[in-house]
Amino acid sequence: MKNKNRVLVSILTGSTMLATPVLAEAQPACLQHSRAQSWRAVDEKTIVYKDRLNKSYTVTFRDQCRNLTRGDAVLVNRHWSGLRCLSRGDAFRVGAHGMAASTCRVESVHGGVPDSAAG
Repeated sequence: MKNKNRVLVSILTGSTMLATPVLAEAQPACLQHSRAQSWRAVDEKTIVYKDRLNKSYTVTFRDQCRNLTRGDAVLVNRHWSGLRCLSRGDAFRVGAHGMAASTCRVESVHGGVPDSAAG
């Protein structure tokens, strides 16, 4: 009976260990405003932020953001400040010289860069 319990515990522990990396990747990353250093547009729905430690974060917007890929684009978010993590639903105003600003809502924030932005 003890051997059966050991086998069951081993199987359950192994299953948990295999599932842990998948769960960790699915969780959103915490990009705090106070640590954000710079950003660049990947496309009209995606930007990559770098923090003060040079760690990258991919921010994806719900819809395409007009002006985001322009060289003179400016992002404004009045509610993201201090130690608060950038979160789904947060809104940015994206403006560029001579262009009407657009509002873009965050869909997700994840650590790392998307494959299309590597390099």
